Amino acid sequence: MRKGSGFLLLGVIFCSRLGQAQDIDRARRLFEEASNLREAGRYADAVVRLRDAIAIKDTPGLEYHAGFCEAKLGHYRLALKYYERAAALLRQGATAPDVVSLLLAAHAAALEHVAKLRISVSPSNAVPRMRLDQEPEQAVPNGDLVVDPGPHQLAFTAPGYAREGREIFVNEAEALSINITFTPDARPLRPQQVKVRTPFPWKTLTIGLGLGVTAAGLAVGITSAVNRSDAQTRVNFFNRFSNDDGIAKAEHDKATAARWETLGFAAAGVGVVASASLWALWPSSRAVSVSVTPPSSRSGPFALIVGTKF
Repeated sequence: MRKGSGFLLLGVIFCSRLGQAQDIDRARRLFEEASNLREAGRYADAVVRLRDAIAIKDTPGLEYHAGFCEAKLGHYRLALKYYERAAALLRQGATAPDVVSLLLAAHAAALEHVAKLRISVSPSNAVPRMRLDQEPEQAVPNGDLVVDPGPHQLAFTAPGYAREGREIFVNEAEALSINITFTPDARPLRPQQVKVRTPFPWKTLTIGLGLGVTAAGLAVGITSAVNRSDAQTRVNFFNRFSNDDGIAKAEHDKATAARWETLGFAAAGVGVVASASLWALWPSSRAVSVSVTPPSSRSGPFALIVGTKF
């Protein structure tokens, strides 16, 4: 059994390493295709191959070459992100001497092309967020926001304030200050729909159960009282004719009816007491009010800081 388990473990390790080796080979092929496309000036197609290779195994070289192709396409903001990712991998211990000799100059060259936006927001207690073109929404940076030269659309939002938008055009290496003044949102707040979970009607159920016991007890007690009275009538009848068997059976029926009569009326009494006690002592329901309050302001957004040193 142990020998079989050992072979199974070795098989799993072998398959895992074989799969990793196949992935590395595919990443190398993608890099070779990207290199050929880059040499042919097809930078957009080269970036696609490089992204696929990075998804398999991220290396400083792949990140650098992706940034190089993006810079050739005029996407300097994205190129800077690839260069900074390559630098981060190098700081984490990855070895790529050829990349180290090229990375600093490439990063500095991309920085020379980007424009820098300095965004100020008022009122100061607003919690702003922004969207640059089609990028995901982000917090408004405290420092400079680097963008590619050309036209851009900016959208700003903050809880409790109307949306603000800007369309800008920036040149290479331009520094532009943008002031955003939010105005309170005049639109009425839509009533918040709160799903209230209906509690189980325990009070109604238990009181109803008590009333049911009362009704059943009364029915049994009254029926047994009638049966006891009928048995007494039969006892009197058989006494006239000295019918011992009839008298004995009538006395037995009378005693049985008396016991059921006692039990019935006792149960009815318990049901009445229980129902009255539950009605008087059960906690009354409380009304719950729901109010909508605007979100509280939180201090400072995250800053996007692009360094020029690695």
